[in-house]
Amino acid sequence: MPGPPVNFAIRYLTQYRYDGDVVDNLNALRVKPATNSRQRSDEFSVRLDPEVRVHRHADYFGTEVVEFEVSRPHDHLTIDVRARVVTQPPSSPPAEPWEALREPAYREAGGEFLLQTDGCRARGARWRCWPRPVPRRRRSRPCCSSPS
Repeated sequence: MPGPPVNFAIRYLTQYRYDGDVVDNLNALRVKPATNSRQRSDEFSVRLDPEVRVHRHADYFGTEVVEFEVSRPHDHLTIDVRARVVTQPPSSPPAEPWEALREPAYREAGGEFLLQTDGCRARGARWRCWPRPVPRRRRSRPCCSSPS
């Protein structure tokens, strides 16, 4: 049985300090939590220091982009983003048997998510996955030695 909704207070803070004055500082933020069937963003704010005007638009994927430019000389930049998000528990998994995953309609709907991943192999109805080996690094030897 799914649990109750969960509330989150999120803060994203980035501070830059420059050695000298900076001008024409262009920025694009993609930090607003998504709203979908399992979560919604009830509050969202962006505070900037130095204060400047922000422009918002949605990108190709529907993500809100917050753009701003600091054109006057400044020696620091603070980006303070706050959001309140409410999440819903996931729905119960479907009752279909595992064999339903082999149906063409499922493969068509799943698209690239069903492509084989490196390190995984199908064995009958089971998948076996293992971590990709990390290549060993050879110890480097000096190519030349200087006379002592």
